[in-house]
Amino acid sequence: MKYILKTTTVALIFTAIVVECYGQVKDYSGEYVYKSTFYSESILLGPNGAFLYQNSNEFTKSKVTGNWQLRNDTIILDSHPQRDRLLVYESYQKKLKNRLVYVCNKLNEPINYKLVYITDLNDTVSLTSQWKFSKIAAKTKSFYIADANGLTSPLYTIQGTYSNVFNVLFETHRVFESESWILHSDKIIPRDQSGKLQSYELIKVVK
Repeated sequence: MKYILKTTTVALIFTAIVVECYGQVKDYSGEYVYKSTFYSESILLGPNGAFLYQNSNEFTKSKVTGNWQLRNDTIILDSHPQRDRLLVYESYQKKLKNRLVYVCNKLNEPINYKLVYITDLNDTVSLTSQWKFSKIAAKTKSFYIADANGLTSPLYTIQGTYSNVFNVLFETHRVFESESWILHSDKIIPRDQSGKLQSYELIKVVK
C-alpha cells in the first residue's frame, strides 16, 4: 500500500510539472454556434461528456441529446437514447412482377422521400418525389431512402431471396451514430444530415 501511495504521489507531481511546463490541458466543453439569415445550428458540449445539438430554419426545428468524446482532432457523437434509422420488414406476395417498397415514418404516417436502389448488375436507379410506396426492379439487391429534409438512411441489403414486399419505417429525427466532426482551435466543422462535412464552422461562444 505504501508503494502505491508513493507511486500515485509521484505521478501527480509529474502531471503538475507537465501542466506547468506546457500549459493547461485545453477544455473543449462549451457552446459552438453557427448562424445565417435563415438557418442556425449549435452544439453544447458538456464537461461530463453529454451534448445538446439544435438546429432550426424557416420551417423546422430539431433537438438531439447524446454523448461525445474527443479523439485527437475529432469529436465523436452518439445519440442517446439511440434510434434505428431504418426498420425494414420483408414479406412475399404472389403474382407481383416488381418489388414494392412501402415507406412511412415511425408513427406509421406516409412521407415524401427519394428511394435509390442498386440492381444485381450494380446499376443505380434513383426514384425522386415518392409518396407511400415505390416499385423497384425484381432483381434489386439493396436500397436506401432520403427524406425531404435531407436525412438519409443506411444502405439496406435485401435478405430474402423471394421477398418482394418491403414495409419500411424511416426515422425522421436526426441520429448520431459514431459521427465524427472536425475540431480545430475553437471551431468545429459539422456534418450535414447525409454525413457530408459542411463548408461552414461552429464557433465557440466566449463567455
